[in-house]
Amino acid sequence: TNYQTGDELFLNRFALYFQKMMTWVNEPPCANCGAKGSKCVGVRGAVTPEEKEGGASRVELYHCHTCNAQTTTFPRYNSPIKIFETKRGRCGEYANLCGFMLHCCGYDV
Repeated sequence: TNYQTGDELFLNRFALYFQKMMTWVNEPPCANCGAKGSKCVGVRGAVTPEEKEGGASRVELYHCHTCNAQTTTFPRYNSPIKIFETKRGRCGEYANLCGFMLHCCGYDV
């Protein structure tokens, strides 16, 4: 037979939803001009109160080669609620939010 259990169907649909909901960020677009291809130039250890509230312990700094601005920051949030708000990240953000959402649905994560 070729059928899925309720859990399998839910998890397959959840995975599709999650992939469409989130945006993978290698390098964020420039906050000044919107150009892609910014280069990471370091990490800022001190976080703003808003970044701290979202669970960020570090913030990546990016430099734009198009407009020469070094204003783009990428806080590495750990709070699932903040990650759900921004819907951006990499492996860590994906794991934190996905695990939180599945836990809320009753799965052991």
